[in-house]
Amino acid sequence: ILDKANNPVNDWINSIRNEVESASEFMSKCFQVCSEIIDDQGLEVKIRFLEDHGIPVYLSFKGKRDSLSSIAHIDILESRLIELCVGAEKGWRIHKNGRNMAFLPPYTCKKRACTWLMDHIAVDAQSDLILTAGDSTSDLPFMGIGDVMMIPSQSQIVDQHFK
Repeated sequence: ILDKANNPVNDWINSIRNEVESASEFMSKCFQVCSEIIDDQGLEVKIRFLEDHGIPVYLSFKGKRDSLSSIAHIDILESRLIELCVGAEKGWRIHKNGRNMAFLPPYTCKKRACTWLMDHIAVDAQSDLILTAGDSTSDLPFMGIGDVMMIPSQSQIVDQHFK
């Protein structure tokens, strides 16, 4: 959550600080393990460790655009991430969309951030109209806290739920 000057809001950062510290180490471990799998098995997947304002946000996995094996390669990495999480870390999520996958720590959660923001800017849920917009199934939880959902007709949500 950023302020008007595009700087992280200190109260928000303080509320997630402990999680960020443990997530950073775990995410680094997962990045290393998955990078080794990609190299050792010659998987057609690129991995990136994404940060924003020095805060680890998620691991991004992208399969090669025209490769039929990319989805299978993403599945291999997904299985390994699930194994790493069992008994170790709670609240981590995996979001897949075709040849793309994201591995997200618990604090990288739009619903959590929006709820925190609404609680801290004095939103009156009874009288204020809350509009939410999203195009991915991972957006649905946060979209549910609003009064009106806006979904583009060309989106993962429409493809999976309305076609």
